[in-house]
Amino acid sequence: MDFWDALINQKMSREFGTKPIVFSSKTSVIAANRPNTSLYMVADKSVELSPSQATFRKFGPLVARYIIAREISFDALISIYDVNSESCIALRPTAQLGKQEVSMLRNFISRIKRPNLEMRAIGMQNGNVELVSAIEQVREISKSDLIEVDLFGNAKRHIALDLKTGMGYDLLLLDRIYKPGELANDVTSDAYKTKASKLNFV
Repeated sequence: MDFWDALINQKMSREFGTKPIVFSSKTSVIAANRPNTSLYMVADKSVELSPSQATFRKFGPLVARYIIAREISFDALISIYDVNSESCIALRPTAQLGKQEVSMLRNFISRIKRPNLEMRAIGMQNGNVELVSAIEQVREISKSDLIEVDLFGNAKRHIALDLKTGMGYDLLLLDRIYKPGELANDVTSDAYKTKASKLNFV
């Protein structure tokens, strides 16, 4: 299922960016129902992605199985997963993509033969809509199906992406379910303005 049209319809609303938007094949627009995994279970077989970083990974016996992203708030985690090759491009932009970044992304996607691409877009906070342009850029480049949208709200996200299955998980940093309000964001947008805007491919 492709939720791109649903996201564009939301973008036309006056309320866009003021409350959470959640779409996925396993959720309603009311509340997310993403499965979870603990940091303990994936820590020794994962690579971590920080804000302003991007990576291209293909699953294999000698490759870390998971890409993890902690403390997603004003940035975004955008991933493109190819079902056929079990490979993934994941990025955490803090600004619109520049020409060099677009070129590198096109290059990575061109390496995938007979692609069957699934896209996820996760992150940002209420009142912070600037990175929607980066989501639009990735969609235009990849022509992928947008299978998960989890944007805005006032909570931080911690996410693990599984390179073998393509699934996304809520990452439990303390190896337990979070308490109500525990994920409330305590970071200001000014903190992200000081981060590098260009993506560093790792």
